[in-house]
Amino acid sequence: MVIHLSTSHGTQYFSEHLNQGGLPINYIKKSENLGSFTLFLKGLVCELSSINYDWNSEDFSVVDQLNCTSYLGKTFKNENIYDVAMQLAHAIVMGDNSLLPYDDTDSSLAALTQALKKEYSRAKNDHRTRPFSLHWKLYTSDDGTGTLYVNMDIVKDVSSLSIPGLNFSTCYSFDVFVAGILVGKYVRKGLERDEDGNVLYAIYTRITVGLGQDIKWNGEPVVEVKVRCDNDDRIFMTIAGCYPPNFDYPQIFQMLEDNQYRFGETANTEHNIAIFTQNWKVEGAKPIVICGKELYCHDFTKDLVLYEEQTNECKINQYFYSIYSRIFRQLHFMGRRIQL
Repeated sequence: MVIHLSTSHGTQYFSEHLNQGGLPINYIKKSENLGSFTLFLKGLVCELSSINYDWNSEDFSVVDQLNCTSYLGKTFKNENIYDVAMQLAHAIVMGDNSLLPYDDTDSSLAALTQALKKEYSRAKNDHRTRPFSLHWKLYTSDDGTGTLYVNMDIVKDVSSLSIPGLNFSTCYSFDVFVAGILVGKYVRKGLERDEDGNVLYAIYTRITVGLGQDIKWNGEPVVEVKVRCDNDDRIFMTIAGCYPPNFDYPQIFQMLEDNQYRFGETANTEHNIAIFTQNWKVEGAKPIVICGKELYCHDFTKDLVLYEEQTNECKINQYFYSIYSRIFRQLHFMGRRIQL
């Protein structure tokens, strides 16, 4: 059910439905009591900023699935509270005050509106930044050997929050090294603040240009990623992709061009290759040596079934949906289906 609120009597209706939900409006209009309900609303607009919610939908039950409801007491987790909260969030997301379920000329409610707008803006800015991550490539040779390379994803803007230990108040710029090789230089371009003006974190932007550099893997158990700050701090990071592929389980690479493949959890090109240890069996597998380790590989397009020596079956399937759907694969281990 959706409650449609009149803009001319918005605050009255807002008050009524809050009351029906067990939350008197005078309670949230007192600044010292904004606490948990405001945190719920901030969390709501933050989480909605990262999903494609259909605002034409009349189903607000999605709220019950969001983490922000943890800020609400059990008695406040009800349809009335969710309805008015989603209408408020709708106004914030659309940037249209006419959609607000109250008259924001009321100073207390206007302060709430501004706080939510800032939170939504901050959340959207966060989505424009990405943490560092590494990607793996495989180069194969006609002599039956393969070489793994790693490179860092090109990230234009990065938040200081994604670099644990970074002191943004004293660090104006930093360099990023992968396996001892410089891969990027970043400078601080701005500070993000809360509604009270307190600095939350810094945003750094990349000033070097060019494509990511492929760095040969020499068998290290972990690829070293180091941030060297201009304040002489040295930060060693554990990021996505810093561990090499574990060939004890079949690993899939997708062909980029002849003899060059990229590592991924799924097979999503016409030409894929699976690499695995001798414990896995499939007819037609060919030997390949990677960094001195003897392995096996097998090309495939859509479907490949590998049998583990102790009769465990690993089946790699492709499922194609429409162009608007995400391709996903499934692995079957010992009769159990695991979706990736």
